[in-house]
Amino acid sequence: MLEGIEIFTAVVEANGFTAAARRLGKSVSFVSKEIGLLEERLGVRLPSRTTRQVSLTEDGQIYYDECRRIISVADSAARALAESRTRPHGQLKISAPVSFTLSHLKSILPAFMDARTDKCSSC
Repeated sequence: MLEGIEIFTAVVEANGFTAAARRLGKSVSFVSKEIGLLEERLGVRLPSRTTRQVSLTEDGQIYYDECRRIISVADSAARALAESRTRPHGQLKISAPVSFTLSHLKSILPAFMDARTDKCSSC
């Protein structure tokens, strides 16, 4: 179902099956078949096809708007995951002699704690 959403939005945004197929690296027949299967699953006609253009039906416009929302949420979730991997998080346990801690870690721990708490209120 999600691949169908990706293909459908590509067809709409590229304003055609050929351009969408090129953008997705798929054949035109594959894209056309997937749109047909999507329409069959949904029980509605999404784009109106002519030899020169693709235009959305009323149902197609509603579905496209929702697909864009879904893609936006998915992109946001991916960005959140990527961001969580770039900043310190979790619990840090250090086992070191006091002399090492005072001479090497004392000056960097406050910056680490600031970086951790500034960006992550739930950590």
